[in-house]
Amino acid sequence: MKQAVLKQQGVLAIADVQEDLTLQADEVLVEVKVVTICGSDLSYFQAETLPHDLQYPLVLGHEMAGIVKETGTAVSGVQKGDRVAVEPQSYCGHCEACQRGDYNFCESLQFMASKGISGALKQYVKWPQSSIYKLEDSMSFEEGALLEPLSVAYSAIEKLDFHKESRLVILGAGSIGLLMGVLMQELYPEVSIHLVDVYESKRDIGERLHMKKDQFLIGTAYELESMKPFTHIIDTTGNSEVVKQFLQHSIPQAVLLELGVSDRPLEISFKDIVYQGLRIIGSYRYTNTYPRLLKLFREQHLQVRDIITGRYPFEAVQTAFEQAMDGRHHSKIAIYL
Repeated sequence: MKQAVLKQQGVLAIADVQEDLTLQADEVLVEVKVVTICGSDLSYFQAETLPHDLQYPLVLGHEMAGIVKETGTAVSGVQKGDRVAVEPQSYCGHCEACQRGDYNFCESLQFMASKGISGALKQYVKWPQSSIYKLEDSMSFEEGALLEPLSVAYSAIEKLDFHKESRLVILGAGSIGLLMGVLMQELYPEVSIHLVDVYESKRDIGERLHMKKDQFLIGTAYELESMKPFTHIIDTTGNSEVVKQFLQHSIPQAVLLELGVSDRPLEISFKDIVYQGLRIIGSYRYTNTYPRLLKLFREQHLQVRDIITGRYPFEAVQTAFEQAMDGRHHSKIAIYL
């Protein structure tokens, strides 16, 4: 079967690779139709050295949707020909984390394109039925693939409590930040929302997603004095200097939710945490979000396709990744198989 293989830093190639597609009883074989590129894919694509649990050749991609090609003998609820989204997490269901409902921390978690698990940039993926979801009839394959980054955004939002006086700032208007803005407008339309980014083009993408021009703070110097202090800060950047700047313009007992992955420390004194009553929350992946998001598409006609700023055929996967590296002009790139 054809796969897009990362052979070395910055080099992808289409290769014919033999892979055992024999299904276990609970597995589903999905013909991949669309994969959207994630920031983690780009970090592996450009990395001088891969993380210790990965090695070349590597198949990237975990945001995917496709068509059921075959089902295992114990599978029910989906059948050949169904259009589906595939949640890229597979979990044991028995460990302490799974028993708590926190399967994103499963002791034996498998996640596409990580820790030796092949990714989605190939013709077929076999995956457990527990992570396969039928798309709404009105949904495109692109929207099915976008359920994955939407899940990251949704899971973060549901960790927070909002009311009509809440004032949220989202640091970073990449795909997660923008999707978070879309979800906030659907779920909490009464809440004041601002997004921060260095690129003016992010405002343009945001407007296509029905956000307002004045919701964006663009650049590196912000006139915060004229704005009320924020009650909630969601950081998607991992940039400690930006986080500290906005913490200085937040209310006592503000909430900081951290999504940005970085090795750099965030320097906040214990005194500031205690005296300001600051609450800090981390958010890692998601659990059980696909059904809730599918309901949003069904009942509220969630509009997210305009976050896709480039579409490429599978054969142009190298170009697709090179374009996706241009964060100034692109937000999300889709690859069609």
